[in-house]
Amino acid sequence: MPELTDELAKEVGGYQDLAEMRAKLRGQLGDYYQRIGRVRLERDLLDKLVELNPLEAPKRMTHQRAHELAKNLFTRMGIKEIPPQELEKMAEESEPRAEKEIKAGFLLEAIIEKEGLTLDAEKEEAKLKEMAERYQIDVSKLKDQMGKEALERLRSQWLEESALDFLLARTIIKDKQVKPDEPEAKEGGE
Repeated sequence: MPELTDELAKEVGGYQDLAEMRAKLRGQLGDYYQRIGRVRLERDLLDKLVELNPLEAPKRMTHQRAHELAKNLFTRMGIKEIPPQELEKMAEESEPRAEKEIKAGFLLEAIIEKEGLTLDAEKEEAKLKEMAERYQIDVSKLKDQMGKEALERLRSQWLEESALDFLLARTIIKDKQVKPDEPEAKEGGE
């Protein structure tokens, strides 16, 4: 292992010195843990929402979503040709998650409608600009490459995020300090 020095910081990351490298890495880790915390908070909120508002998820939709989840998992693992029996097995295992996602989607849709939540043009443009910067592309070029269908899916996703923000703003949250070596810190792995 090389010694942590100002020279190493300059060499590996183009930082001015070791202090700058540590500060940037600390900031990146903080952002990472903020995102993880937000994902867990949203997941817990949606789980509770589904629990408190029982409803039926259409079997066909659940089955279709379970297959999508299974295919996505195999794709992330780098498996291109999926044996049909393995896909069916994974889809079957994914059914509970698929059902919960569909129910949560229905509930978020109802909240969006009931509360009159909308995605204003300014917020949409800011989201698109953020994406364009991430991919280092012009916003208009990004829109052209995405197409109408993909843009509509993003709008739906952003509206669901608005519904989650709406719910989180009205939720009492108890913070719990967790150390990295505690089991709760590793739970979920996201």
